[in-house]
Amino acid sequence: MTAEPKKQSVLDSIVTNREIVVCVGSGGVGKTTTSAALALRAACAGKRAIVLTVDPARRLANALGMESMPSHPVEVTLGEGVQGRMWALMLDARATFDEVVRRHAPSDKAREKILSNPFYTKATSMLAGTHEYMAMEQLLMLHQSGEYDCLILDTPPSAHAVNFLDAPRRLTAFMNQNTTRLFLKATRLMSTPLGLFGLGSVITKGLSIFVGSEFFRDLLSFIESFEGMFESFDARAQQTQKLLRSPKTGFVIIHAPEPNTVLEAEKFDSLLRGEKMNVDAFLANRVHPLP
Repeated sequence: MTAEPKKQSVLDSIVTNREIVVCVGSGGVGKTTTSAALALRAACAGKRAIVLTVDPARRLANALGMESMPSHPVEVTLGEGVQGRMWALMLDARATFDEVVRRHAPSDKAREKILSNPFYTKATSMLAGTHEYMAMEQLLMLHQSGEYDCLILDTPPSAHAVNFLDAPRRLTAFMNQNTTRLFLKATRLMSTPLGLFGLGSVITKGLSIFVGSEFFRDLLSFIESFEGMFESFDARAQQTQKLLRSPKTGFVIIHAPEPNTVLEAEKFDSLLRGEKMNVDAFLANRVHPLP
C-alpha cells in the first residue's frame, strides 16, 4: 500500500504559485514578522525570495536578526540545507524617486535640473502619497528586474494601506486630468519675463511676499522640468495597477483572534475583492491556549 502524498499547506501553496505576496492588516498583529517568515518559507522551497517593508518602525531588521535594514537588497544568511536564497530591504522613498527620475527623464539636462531643484527635495518628503507611490514603484522595479522568484511585501497598518494600494490609481487620475496639463502649459508660457509669472511681474512679487521668491522660482522650474515625465509615470502607474490584480499577485490578510482585528480584516477583504484583487488567505497570527 502506497502512502498518500503530503498535502501542501495553504501558505506553501501561496509562496509557490504567486510571484508577489502582499501582507496587509491592522497594527500589532505580527504582520512584519509574518512577512519575513513567508519569505523564508519561499526560500526553503528553493525560490529566490525578497521581503520589502514600508513600515517606518524598522521592525523587519529585528525579525531577521539584523542590526539595521538597508534601502538596497541585502542577502540574509540562512541555515544549512536551504536550497533557495533570501534578501530584505527597507523602502527609501527618496532613493526610489531619484531612480525613477534617472530612468525616465526626457534628457540629461532635465534629469539634472529636477534632481538639483530644492523644491524636488521638499516634494519627495512632504507631498501626500509620495511614500506610498514610491513603494509601488519599488515593487514594480524589483518584479521587472527578474532577479527574484517571490516578492513579499509588508505594508503599513491597514488604515494607511488603503492609501498605499490606491496610490498608483490616484496618480493615474492626476495625470489624466486635462486641467493639470493645461496648468503646466500655462505656467511655462506665463513664466517668461513678460508673462504673468515672470520674475518682475506684480503676481510673482506678491506671491513671493508669502512664500519667498526663491521657493516660487524653484516651484515653477520644477513644474516645467517635470512635464516631460508625466507620461512615463502614468504608464508605470497603470502597470502597477494591472500587476496588483493579476494572477501573479495574492494578498494575505493578517489579524489576531480578537473581534476588533477580525472586523478590520473583513473590511479589508471587502475592499480588496471589490478592487478585483486576489485574497489568498486570512492568517490568525495568535492563538489562545485551551482552558
